[in-house]
Amino acid sequence: MTTGAEKQEGEAMPKVAVTPQRSNGRARVALILEAAADVIRERGYESTTMSEIALRSGTKIGSLYRFFPTKELVCDALIEDYAQSSEVQWQAIIAAASSATPERLADLLLDAYIDARRKHSARAVLALLEGRADGSLRREEFRHRNLERIGEALKANAPQLRAPALRKMAVVMLYHMRAIMAMTFDPNAPNAPGAPQELRISVRSWLAARLNAQRKP
Repeated sequence: MTTGAEKQEGEAMPKVAVTPQRSNGRARVALILEAAADVIRERGYESTTMSEIALRSGTKIGSLYRFFPTKELVCDALIEDYAQSSEVQWQAIIAAASSATPERLADLLLDAYIDARRKHSARAVLALLEGRADGSLRREEFRHRNLERIGEALKANAPQLRAPALRKMAVVMLYHMRAIMAMTFDPNAPNAPGAPQELRISVRSWLAARLNAQRKP
């Protein structure tokens, strides 16, 4: 919960985040976001306070509020950073898809979620999407964007793909990606030794069969 002192000081500031122009300011913001990710992963969104973020990042509370007048703006910055880094990864996958074998493309797509999940702020962002009032909307935005990027990668590999087939394949691929991420990270997900590799082999075969069929005259 935000303390009264935090709220009062925060309310005196404009409700927009400040983008620092100097390198030391950018470094400070990076420390703040790293600390915020740690606190949110440990405590959850609701229990995270600006005071704890300031303490963890070694930032004076007044300086924190100058950069981020509210906790919501800190969280928005974390989500935006995650979205931007994910977009860089997606564009690399799409660029590689045109010359990749279907089996290689399957691996690239399956690893996309695993690699993103291993990033420092990923678990914090997932906690934000679950804990904030706008979490459902944010999750839907991410899901829609991911489906679009999967479709772009499939289209780059097999330009003959038409919209109905492309959409169905993207949806199926998304569920495969989510399944392998759960097998890798979720201790409560049904699993067994070697099961993620079995799924990977299955997805490679499925994607190769579907994409190669599209290439037939």
